[in-house]
Amino acid sequence: MLYSILRFNIFFYCIIFLTYNIAYAQKFLSSEDAIKIALEHAKFASNTIEFIDSEKEFDKGVPQYEITFWKENVKYEYKIDARSGSINKYSEERRKTSFVPINPNDPLLSIEDAKKICLQHAKLNENIVRFVKISQEFEYGYSSYELRFWKEHTEYFYEIDVATGKILDFYIKYH
Repeated sequence: MLYSILRFNIFFYCIIFLTYNIAYAQKFLSSEDAIKIALEHAKFASNTIEFIDSEKEFDKGVPQYEITFWKENVKYEYKIDARSGSINKYSEERRKTSFVPINPNDPLLSIEDAKKICLQHAKLNENIVRFVKISQEFEYGYSSYELRFWKEHTEYFYEIDVATGKILDFYIKYH
């Protein structure tokens, strides 16, 4: 009798476990759906990009896909919620081979010009954002400005080439 009860309980819990996992798994987007969302946001067709990688991960318990692809000289990276399909974060980073070496004591682009470039790119006005970091970085004989600012619950990060004024890297993260 005890053996029958134990066997029934194990069977019952297995059914509940499998039912829960099947229902839970059906709530996630596929990797292909996440890639499609990223490419639509970037306004690219899949046959125009050089490389694509998709990886499912958990960030603070939230399932998401990290989608990475290259087009020309730019690396695009997206974090897409695996349940809702919303974009949690995206960034663009230019390959640093396009840097122009300069003298670290002679910046060509002012900080104010760098602020204008990133605000124009983000389509924001300076009076509605709060800058939390503005610095000039020097690496391997190259110089860039790093700017980080917030608008409400959204964080923006930009890296601007001091010699050319090009955006080398940026991301927007929704909190």
